[in-house]
Amino acid sequence: MSNLNVTALIGEMAQTKSDSLEILTNIKNIHDVLSASPTNQNLPAEFRKISVPMIYSAWESHFTASIAVCFRALKDINKSANEHSSTIRAIWLQQESFFSKYIDMIKNIYDIDSHKSLSEKMTNMKRKVRKGHFKLTTDVLDSIDTFNSTGLNKQVNVDDLVMTFANVNKVVTEMNMDVIGLDHGSLDLSQLDALVGLRNAFGHGQFTTNVGKRQFLQMLSYADQLVNGLYQEVEVWLSHLDSELKDTHVDSWRCDTPCNISFSHKHI
Repeated sequence: MSNLNVTALIGEMAQTKSDSLEILTNIKNIHDVLSASPTNQNLPAEFRKISVPMIYSAWESHFTASIAVCFRALKDINKSANEHSSTIRAIWLQQESFFSKYIDMIKNIYDIDSHKSLSEKMTNMKRKVRKGHFKLTTDVLDSIDTFNSTGLNKQVNVDDLVMTFANVNKVVTEMNMDVIGLDHGSLDLSQLDALVGLRNAFGHGQFTTNVGKRQFLQMLSYADQLVNGLYQEVEVWLSHLDSELKDTHVDSWRCDTPCNISFSHKHI
């Protein structure tokens, strides 16, 4: 029996959408008030500059929360890890202490010899892979077998699974959506890198950059579209996941490639 509560997850995501859209609305309202004021006409222009990071933040906040909701949904499904896609397993595997320990060992072996030639590295590699390393590798393989045959670790903080790399730009957005199985083609990501770039410019003190009123309003509208578009895509994904889980004729809720499922009926 799955512990998936789609209604609660959609409700949680709807709240993050509402919070982000409220920020965008407030930014526009403040700008309208400043623009209507007869005194100090420089204020609207300065406000547009300092608002850019907030406009971007409205997008990032909703994005990270929405992706985390998807991971929470996958965590709540009572399926063994090997019934999930390789990308989902890779995300969860990176959180396992045994895997991190093994990666650290491999990095240790190579980092020590980083200045040496490839032939020297390989020679030293043979010497370094001693009994302890062999034992650790064996333990890791056993642990991976156990990992694959049991459910995804429910103790993992799903917020830590979201890959942001400091900026949620076009590549990062597509990467996270691909991992889960969301259609990033449903979003218009054509202006996202420009928004991130402008946000970073102001974040690094490039205050001479000007943001015109038309550009400002376009950014607000674009961020609004991104937030709503992602919400709709995740809502569809959650609803589809819920439907597949309830379909007793489907052996697994997911397929790496499009599934052609046919059913045979025996008549007695």
